Amino acid sequence: MSDSLFFREKCPKCRAKNVRFEVMSESISDDSIYAEAYVYDDWREYDYFLFSLSSKCNECNRIVSADVAVIHNFEKNSKCESLKEFSSIDGELISNEKLLIHFNYPPVIPMQPISSPTIVDILHLFEQMVQCYNIKSWDAVGMLCRKIIDIESQKMWHKKFPGIRCPNLYNRVEKLLVPDKDVEKSDGCLNIDNKNHKILNRIEQIRLLGNEAAHSELLFDETDAETGYIFTMFFMDEIIGWE
Repeated sequence: MSDSLFFREKCPKCRAKNVRFEVMSESISDDSIYAEAYVYDDWREYDYFLFSLSSKCNECNRIVSADVAVIHNFEKNSKCESLKEFSSIDGELISNEKLLIHFNYPPVIPMQPISSPTIVDILHLFEQMVQCYNIKSWDAVGMLCRKIIDIESQKMWHKKFPGIRCPNLYNRVEKLLVPDKDVEKSDGCLNIDNKNHKILNRIEQIRLLGNEAAHSELLFDETDAETGYIFTMFFMDEIIGWE
């Protein structure tokens, strides 16, 4: 087995994907936290914070720290001394259902005030949403996705219909995207092959997910957050076409 350890992940600092990280140092904790998590489509038991490590990104050469959770196994985990026991023959730590690597992400740089009162910047909200997704704060992702489309669609409304009262989110984007059609909320009335109808349908999904994240007692999980994340990125890419 190799003496050196490495793993591949997206760098939290330079954002390069599938980067090789060289493990520079590691430490094991005698105060890990047991918890269940819904990952890889199933509930599993983990020992969180069992290991901490310091690593270097081969792309930007920055030092990045991380915590490592491993699948719960009291007999094995209470006796292990090194991450090498969880690596492949060539020394690779592979993120899977048995081993989770959680980066300690850098803070979001505060938005700089450019007006009084300070008006939120959509790109800054998007950055917050990405960071919440990275640290697996699923409810925050859902709420921020809805806020992004709500604020941006209000801007589009006031630009296209100055002086006219802004309606609720669904009616607003319906008027912006399909003004000549009487479209009901039923998906069956939308032509998904039509670009604007597709955007409208995705915005409705983000609206519902955001409401669920903010108000429902039901678990808002990774699948919900990922759906909101993807649809919001699509929305951000497409809003230029509204003008």
